[in-house]
Amino acid sequence: KETVVKGTYVVLASTETSPGCKKLKGMINDVSRVKAMLPSSIPASNIIELKNSQCTTANIKNHLEIGKDYELLIYLFSDHGSAKENGAMCTYDGRFKSADFYDIVSRSKGRVFAIFACCHAED
Repeated sequence: KETVVKGTYVVLASTETSPGCKKLKGMINDVSRVKAMLPSSIPASNIIELKNSQCTTANIKNHLEIGKDYELLIYLFSDHGSAKENGAMCTYDGRFKSADFYDIVSRSKGRVFAIFACCHAED
């Protein structure tokens, strides 16, 4: 039987600089604003902020893998997106493919709430 971790895990990711994309100003403010709206019942240790150089594909994947075992995983990505390769999020170090995101969250033991504040501006 699969064990579900009680509670909520939050991954807030944004960078203003992505390879091959124009710099976006103010995108990391979305992380702060969403964090401020979260209920105080979510422990600070369960709220992960990946800003600028921390917003790498590996860091996002790692924290989604952790979060997929919780009752609720909340994910925010705020930056450029790409229509190439059937969609991707433009991270600090490259691209996080939509297919990789869906692979992780499809194995979630709980619910997933995802917010994508990005477009295909890279293309």
